[in-house]
Amino acid sequence: MVKQGYKQTEVGTIPVDWQVSTMESITSLMTNGFVGTIKSEYVPSGTGVLYLQGFNIKENGFDLTGVTYVSDSFHKKHLKSELKENDLLTVQTGDIGVTSCLPKRFEGANCQALIISRFYDKYDSRFWSYYFNSIGRKTLKLIETGTTMKHINVGDMKGILVPVPKTKDEQKRIAETLSDVDSMISTLEKLIAKKKA
Repeated sequence: MVKQGYKQTEVGTIPVDWQVSTMESITSLMTNGFVGTIKSEYVPSGTGVLYLQGFNIKENGFDLTGVTYVSDSFHKKHLKSELKENDLLTVQTGDIGVTSCLPKRFEGANCQALIISRFYDKYDSRFWSYYFNSIGRKTLKLIETGTTMKHINVGDMKGILVPVPKTKDEQKRIAETLSDVDSMISTLEKLIAKKKA
């Protein structure tokens, strides 16, 4: 029996005023990062253009250990994979489905082996970052392809169904609440480690 104020949908039980939409219908752009070998385009760290790869993406965050930079000329040739603030980045190969939103400080970077989802203005991409890093990961597992090296295709991700809270403000409040919980858990983990030490 569904609790009052909720409804059963293809994506599970959600509030009655939420909708279910495809990713394609709530994004203005969904595309791949660069695909191919580019070692000859690498430049010294801190020069050229920041180049994010799957191993740099963490759940709702980034790890710049081993991050690379590419030449300005390469970047100009591949503006299709240039990133903008609030782009949703999803790992396409390897640790499939790990997702984060691009902060302003990384705007203008380029990327490889990531799915870039750019939402219409009335949506808050951070909500879907938390969604795909939790219960939405199961949906991404369903569209995996490949035998030795699993990956997900942009075309398949465009068609998946996701829950859509009624307003951007509600999406933002949910994301902020989950961010606060993450911070609290991180603080507790550090305290536990300190006590153990």
